[in-house]
Amino acid sequence: MRTWFQYEYGFVNIDDTNIYLTNTGNWSDIRVLKELNYTTSKAQNKSVKVGLIIITLFFTLLILFNVLSAKFSLGLFALSVIAVISTYRYMRTEIGAQFKIPTNKLLKVEREDKDAVLTFLNYMNEPTTHVLKNVKENHYALLIDLCSGDKNTVELCHR
Repeated sequence: MRTWFQYEYGFVNIDDTNIYLTNTGNWSDIRVLKELNYTTSKAQNKSVKVGLIIITLFFTLLILFNVLSAKFSLGLFALSVIAVISTYRYMRTEIGAQFKIPTNKLLKVEREDKDAVLTFLNYMNEPTTHVLKNVKENHYALLIDLCSGDKNTVELCHR
């Protein structure tokens, strides 16, 4: 089996041995992914997050100067708000996590509203939870298919 789907902050690629969380969804990008550990979780996407903060600060200052100036421009204000929202929507997949989860380390898959909650053993074989935001029902079913059991909660997915 080899499939993929998109969630709010990136892509999930699934094959017979692993679940891969990526920013692009490209199968060629999964070769370099490692299991979740302290180093991968701390270093992930640091430059992207800093860039988003800088862009947000720039547009926030632009909006602030526009509001505080004697010549308030509704057009400039609207353009700034639209730019911030567009930048976030374009960049949000870059915020997502990048690591792999071996399917034999998957412990539990749960549904919470529109989110899928994965509980698995990390690199150090410690239980870890990761939330995939806004996962469609049919994509949640793909995660459940990695385990056997009911469609709401699957515990101990080990085969």
